[in-house]
Amino acid sequence: MKIGQQLQSNGKGIIKNQGGRPTKYKKSYIAKVDDYLLKMSKYKDKLPTIEGLSIELGIAVSSIYEWMKVEDRFSEAIQRIKTVQHEKLVNDGVYRKTNSPIVKLILMNNHGYKERTDTTSDNKALPTPLLQNLTINAPKDEVLEGEEVLK
Repeated sequence: MKIGQQLQSNGKGIIKNQGGRPTKYKKSYIAKVDDYLLKMSKYKDKLPTIEGLSIELGIAVSSIYEWMKVEDRFSEAIQRIKTVQHEKLVNDGVYRKTNSPIVKLILMNNHGYKERTDTTSDNKALPTPLLQNLTINAPKDEVLEGEEVLK
């Protein structure tokens, strides 16, 4: 039987083990996630990760993923790590503070980003926008027409 099948939440932040080795989960880990995020916010060159949290707590990454499946509040706390990580990656990537290919790789693998190619136009010219010749309400003497626009 898999560990994920053995653990059950009783809704009070305590996970009951259905046999086998007792779980190491503690309700206090939720607050430790926030402590970890606060600690990581002090470093401009460090990215908060689930793996970093596992080192901080001294537990296996696989345990964190198992606890996320059965404990909603813990799962929400882990989502905060992912949200902060996403925000930092996007901002650092946009302002070129971080290696762009690495940012792209992490966003694709951890945050669902995908590289897309145009498969709808078959490399044909796209249609001209409908509002191309739209004139905004400007005084008549300021509106240029025909060849005057090109001059």
